[in-house]
Amino acid sequence: MGSADRTTVDRLATWLEALSPVLDRLAWFVPQDFSHDFSPESLDSLEWVLATRLPDFGAPQALDTGLADSAAAYLGEALMRVGGGRWVWDEDPAWDEDPASQAARPAGSPAASQAGNPAASRPVVRFDDALGLPPMSPLQLMVQARDAGTGTAFRAALADLRETVSGYQASHPGWTPTTVHSSSVDPVAFDELPPPDPWLSRWLASRAADFPRWADETGDPREWQFALETIDGLERLFLDRFGTVERFSAPASQGFVATASWLLGEILRRAAPDCVFWRYYPVPPGYADAADYFKQVGYPYVGSPVIGRFPDLELLDPRVLLRIVVEERRPGWLRIRMDDFLTPAVPETGSDRMPTRS
Repeated sequence: MGSADRTTVDRLATWLEALSPVLDRLAWFVPQDFSHDFSPESLDSLEWVLATRLPDFGAPQALDTGLADSAAAYLGEALMRVGGGRWVWDEDPAWDEDPASQAARPAGSPAASQAGNPAASRPVVRFDDALGLPPMSPLQLMVQARDAGTGTAFRAALADLRETVSGYQASHPGWTPTTVHSSSVDPVAFDELPPPDPWLSRWLASRAADFPRWADETGDPREWQFALETIDGLERLFLDRFGTVERFSAPASQGFVATASWLLGEILRRAAPDCVFWRYYPVPPGYADAADYFKQVGYPYVGSPVIGRFPDLELLDPRVLLRIVVEERRPGWLRIRMDDFLTPAVPETGSDRMPTRS
């Protein structure tokens, strides 16, 4: 591989690695009711944000706030959800010859700062090869949208792409575009999730069967509903019942703790049933099966392929959280932790704070 090719690979790798936080950063700029669903409506909203917050996009004096890169990442991901394909890095010298394209390089952006000749280097989307389409640059499309001023350029590009896909599908029944996901964003189709390990299925069934007895043992079975409000009562129960971590960890407590862990996980799962699932750690070598592994190591956890874009909060082990409640004894902490898991923080107007879930 030549040095130029290696540089291109490095730039693409850097872009892919940054995609997740760059996409998350879009929350700094869009309205609080913005739907991050890659829909035509979200693209209309994004185009409006660019027109109002970055009207001089591409001008040398434009202040680079990160909006351009975040918008380009979101726009590219939206296009790939229709046309499939993958991110590639374009070093096409022809980019130099197009003044409008040159404008699509905000000074200081990751897409620009890594290039020897920034105007000739940017991330582009290469659609599924079967469609025979040329690569599309989200940055260039943003410039075209700015110049057109219609407010619907993104939607129109998405519609044109959808029409091309539909036309190919009409002559190739059963075909769907293939997307090569990046490792940092990696959207996972929920129907493609691996089936639960049989041990996990049995564990969930046994905890559900034990729940009525567990609820009676607490003294007030009416308290326990599968709603977020129940979390406060569960925290109080553990603070009252377990004065020390040693008592929490005692063998006699494990059945009670296990069913309480199931309840906490179920509350989260039912709060977001389309994107939160019971998961399990892969069984490493040296254990007979999942039952042997979990018997020695730990409990299942609640995780999400969507929330997993936030690495520090991609999973929650309910038993660990309940142990922290007993150990740190900070009333209200558990509810805050659950809210953080389910809902990303939105910065106040004018804030330069990155949205966080920690």
